[in-house]
Amino acid sequence: MMDLDFQKDLEKINCRVLVLCGEKDKANMSAAIELKQQINHAELEIIPHAGHEINKDNPVELGKILSNFYRYASI
Repeated sequence: MMDLDFQKDLEKINCRVLVLCGEKDKANMSAAIELKQQINHAELEIIPHAGHEINKDNPVELGKILSNFYRYASI
């Protein structure tokens, strides 16, 4: 898995994409930002008061963000 590199294919994604990262997830923050920049229709949401396990650290905010994203998914 460490050798997989899908970076060259990211520009081919043409649907909306939601990239999530906890504000305390320092190990993955730069990767989340880079991923958002490389996917044309990507949105990046930084979840406050959350680390790597967003669903455990801030499930309420995660639920709001996901609901909002899916509410407008067909627009």
